[in-house]
Amino acid sequence: MTQGEMLIAEILLSVLRGQRTLVQLKRQLADGMAYVEERGVLVEKELLLALAAMDSAIRRIEAEKIKYTRIRDN
Repeated sequence: MTQGEMLIAEILLSVLRGQRTLVQLKRQLADGMAYVEERGVLVEKELLLALAAMDSAIRRIEAEKIKYTRIRDN
């Protein structure tokens, strides 16, 4: 398992446990992206990896939400 995959798993687990919400996660991603845009190439590699993991986790959560909403609505 790569470092990125481990970060994604940790993020998904924190949402599952109720330690974070999807809204909080999206806000953290937006704040991080604004910081990267402001700083440019001077950001740490770890920050970019964390932001990519957040983006991936958000996409997975939203994809699963759509899947379960369709099942429930049928």
